[in-house]
Amino acid sequence: MKDDFNFLTLSIFLYDDFADFYKIVRKIYDIRIKNNKFQISKEIIDIKEYCNPKSGGSHFPKFSFWDLKENSGKIFFISNYEDGLINLCRKIRLDLKCSLIMCTMSNEISDCKRMFYYISDLEERLIHVYKEDKWIYYEEGTPLAFEEVKTYKKRLIKKRLDNDLIKKYLLEFGVDFSKIDEDINNFMTMELKEW
Repeated sequence: MKDDFNFLTLSIFLYDDFADFYKIVRKIYDIRIKNNKFQISKEIIDIKEYCNPKSGGSHFPKFSFWDLKENSGKIFFISNYEDGLINLCRKIRLDLKCSLIMCTMSNEISDCKRMFYYISDLEERLIHVYKEDKWIYYEEGTPLAFEEVKTYKKRLIKKRLDNDLIKKYLLEFGVDFSKIDEDINNFMTMELKEW
């Protein structure tokens, strides 16, 4: 995946059974699926379609999830919502009893946000840098062993967490961001068509 986006939120479930993952998502949306309110497709789409998502919840949610032939043990998830459908991701994680990584990357845009979030049954870690009227830095939880905590003390808040550092953290989990859309094994898209 190239960096030709302004904003992107990506989730990675540390889980290796794609069929089981799909069953859990179907179970969550069971009533809406039975009422034909969800469109489900196995056709692989360009995940760049999810770059620069709209904020707010006035549009219908659409999300895709996939695994890779070479990167087993991980299921990738992306949506058309700015928050990455975080509540859905947390629900899936709880049902699967697996670890979850969420990251938000952005370029220098007016509503700049960057986040690295990791949660497992044993720990939860959040690092967040965002711009409102001014730059704000927030962290919660104990730093993970690989974190470069010195960077969190930089004078310029926007430099405390950048896209390169997030990608470096993803590598610690065996995820090369530049290859998340290469050699796709299984792929599923779900889109709500009516409330």
